[in-house]
Amino acid sequence: VTVTGTITDAGSTPNAYTVDLNDVKETNYALTEDVGTLTIKKSKIKVTTNDYSKTYDGLPLPETTDQPYISGDFVEPDIYATYTQNKIQDAGSTKATYEMHWGEAKENNYEVSEELGTLKINPRNLTVSTSDGEKTYDGTPLTKGGASVDGLVEGESVTVNVTGSIKDAGTASNSYTIDWVGAKSGNYNVIPDQGTLKVNPRPLTVSTPNGEKTYDGTALTAGGASFDGLAEGDTVTANVTGSITDAGTASNSFTINWGYVKSGNYALTEKPGTLTVKRRPLKVTSKSAEKTWDGDPLTCEEYTVEGLVDGQSITVEFTGSRTDVGESDNSFNVKFDSAKEGNYDLIKEYGKLKVNEVPWVTDGGY
Repeated sequence: VTVTGTITDAGSTPNAYTVDLNDVKETNYALTEDVGTLTIKKSKIKVTTNDYSKTYDGLPLPETTDQPYISGDFVEPDIYATYTQNKIQDAGSTKATYEMHWGEAKENNYEVSEELGTLKINPRNLTVSTSDGEKTYDGTPLTKGGASVDGLVEGESVTVNVTGSIKDAGTASNSYTIDWVGAKSGNYNVIPDQGTLKVNPRPLTVSTPNGEKTYDGTALTAGGASFDGLAEGDTVTANVTGSITDAGTASNSFTINWGYVKSGNYALTEKPGTLTVKRRPLKVTSKSAEKTWDGDPLTCEEYTVEGLVDGQSITVEFTGSRTDVGESDNSFNVKFDSAKEGNYDLIKEYGKLKVNEVPWVTDGGY
């Protein structure tokens, strides 16, 4: 028996043979075959490609002259790989592919695995800046146009529309929108540098008038209020609430009805006037009386009152008395009943109590 089976490339084939019977008669034998198999497994190789990256600059990723790395158990010398020049120009990524060159080797003899790198273009930072703006509230919107762009690739262009606006007191970002007329938004990482718009409250002074009178038992008020600093088109009203009845002073206070106007748009200064009620002169006068001495006290409880407000009352308590010959005040004290003492300036005028001597009587020269 001569074994003739052979194999060179990957695959399998029966391990063939031939039989030389020589002088043996073939008819005397029943031949049974048990033929083996010759197998060559594929050689495992691995192709590795590298990562490459850059920041977007408007140009394609540069072509590389490197070759992918091939590793494995057995690699014939004339096998190599080259990069497929993947065309990537905008921000994004793709796999770094390759092409195999087998030379005289047979591709079927190899089992190829791969580890592909990534070709990547990173977005370019683009800073868009808008301006700050500030004013005092005047009822009109505050805007501040103008914007700067830093980071655009040469030859590309964008239009920045500044949209920031604020009317009421407070702050807001000076926002914007971008019209990508001559560039692709995906190629840029926009970094906003927005200015601040600030509207300051407007000074507003509200004043009420002074008022003055002498106490008369009725309330003193002084209506009317003035506004200094209202923005054109804004209207507010004031309810003057100050009131005082008794002698003394009080603030001519008020409340503000803002209506549709926002109070936060104003820095309010209040200047209320002063209401003054002066004490009322109250004159109490006791009457005079006169008599000849008789040994009894002389009194007189008659008086007049000037200045007492209608409906109010006082009590006059007399202390004046005269017994002996001579003259003295018809004194008294005043007690305030329904009237309040603090509302009056009391003026006392005393009459006179006069006791005269008894006349001498003469009879016949005695």
